[in-house]
Amino acid sequence: MEMVAFIGVIMIAGILGWALFRFVIQAACPECGGAAYAAGRRPVCYHCKECGHVHRTNIWQSKGTN
Repeated sequence: MEMVAFIGVIMIAGILGWALFRFVIQAACPECGGAAYAAGRRPVCYHCKECGHVHRTNIWQSKGTN
């Protein structure tokens, strides 16, 4: 039973960490320095709320299966 609880806590912590960086913590736009938020998964892109610049990264976030 403890192992199931441990695995559940690990999974929840991973999801919360992902959601925190995806939706709450903002990046700085490389063009204007404004707030940019992550969007997309293949590749991950950052969209600036102020100037509209889209910064594409080389990071591809998988859905868990390839």
